[in-house]
Amino acid sequence: MMDAERLRRVVTTISDTCSTITELRQRRIGTRTTKQFWDALVAANRAIRVTDDPAQRGRVLAQKALWFNHDLLLQELGNLETLITSIKNIIDEDVLKEIADEGYNANRILALLRRGEEMIAQARKDVIAHEDLLQRGLGGEQISADRLANLEYRITGMTHGLEDAITPEETKALTRVVEHSEYRSPLPSRRFFLRAAAGLALAAASSINAAYGQEQQQELKGKEVPVAFEKSTELTEESIETLLGYETVEKVLDENTIIKGANIIYVKYDQVTKKSNFSDILSKIKENGAIGLLYENDPALDYSMRDAIIAKVTSTQFKLPIIAYNGALPSRDADFAALAAKTTGTMAIPSLILGAKSDVVTDKKYETIQLIDTIRGAPAKTNDIKTWITNICNYWIPTNITTFNGEFAWRSQNTKGGKWSKITYKR
Repeated sequence: MMDAERLRRVVTTISDTCSTITELRQRRIGTRTTKQFWDALVAANRAIRVTDDPAQRGRVLAQKALWFNHDLLLQELGNLETLITSIKNIIDEDVLKEIADEGYNANRILALLRRGEEMIAQARKDVIAHEDLLQRGLGGEQISADRLANLEYRITGMTHGLEDAITPEETKALTRVVEHSEYRSPLPSRRFFLRAAAGLALAAASSINAAYGQEQQQELKGKEVPVAFEKSTELTEESIETLLGYETVEKVLDENTIIKGANIIYVKYDQVTKKSNFSDILSKIKENGAIGLLYENDPALDYSMRDAIIAKVTSTQFKLPIIAYNGALPSRDADFAALAAKTTGTMAIPSLILGAKSDVVTDKKYETIQLIDTIRGAPAKTNDIKTWITNICNYWIPTNITTFNGEFAWRSQNTKGGKWSKITYKR
C-alpha cells in the first residue's frame, strides 16, 4: 500500500536516476542532442568505409570508442531499468483502478512498461555484442564494419530514445507531485497517493511508447543496406552507374543482366479512345501488392532512372509486379487521376507508388489492387539509392504488404524525399 514515506522514496529514486542518466550520457557524447549525435555517427561510419588513411581511420575509431564506452552504456541502461522497476513497484490494484478511472487502459500501461524493459534488455545484449566484436577485431579477426555500425544504430536508437523520452517526462511528473500542497503534508490523503502513482506510471508508459517510435525511426535513418537485398543481389556502385547511363527508363526496367527477374507491366495509352489500360492491369494482378512507378524520360535529369532502379530491386525482392506509367505521355486518364486523388493525392513525376488488395491501416479489403501510399520524388543523390532501397525493403513493403505486425505501418504519405511516418492501428 502506498504511503507518504514510500512515495517520497520513489520520488527520490526517480530524481536521482534521471540525473545519473544525464551525467553518464554527457560523459560519452558531451552535450550533443540525439540528432546531432546521430548525424555524427552516420558521418563517422561513412568515413571509416571510404578512407584509405590509417591515421584518419584510427582517429574516427577512437572517437567511436568513447561514444560507445561499454561500461558507461551499461550503467545508463541499468539506471533506466531501475527507473522503470521503481515505477512498477508502486503500481498495485488501487493504482491500476485509478489509471482506468482516468480513462486509460491499465493493461496497456503495464504492457508499455514491459516493452521498456524489453528494449533495455535488447540494448544491453547489443552493447555486449558490440564489445565482443571489438575484442575479436583487436585479436586480429576480420569483423564486419556494417554489422558493427548496425549495432551502434540500434544501441543509439533504443538507449537515447528511452532517455530522451523518459527523463524529461518523469521530471515533469515529479515536479507536479512535489509541488502539490499535499506532498509535504503530515497526513496526505489516499487519493493524492493514488493520483501521484498513476501520474508517474502514465508518464513512463507514454514515454516508452514515444521512445519505441523514435527507435524505429532511427533504424530507418541508420541502416544503409537492406539485409534481404544484400543476401540475394550484388548492386554495386558500378552497376548503378551503368543503369543510370541508359538512355531511357524503359531500358533500365527491361535490362535483365544486373537485376534479374522483375515483372514489368507497362501502362499503355490509346490515342483514339483517350484511355489507358491502367484499370485493366489492376484487375488482372494476382499478387497481393504491386509497385507503381510514375516516370518520364528526361535526357537532362536521371531522377526517374533512380526510382526505376529502386522499383526493380524491390520487385525482385518481394516478387511483386511493377506497374510502369509514363506520366509525360498523355496517359493520365480519368481512372488513374480519380484513383490517385482518392487515395494518395496529386502525383509528382517521378514517384513510387504502393498498391495492395488490402489496407492494413484501415482494415479495408479490395477485389483489385488499390493505391495505398506514395513516395514523392526520387533520391536527391545517386549514393542515396541504396538507403531508399533499405527503407522500402525493410519497412515499407513488410509492414504494408508481406508481414503485418498488428500495430503499425510505415507510410510516406506522398511526401517529398521519402520521409516516413509511423501509422498506428489496432487489430
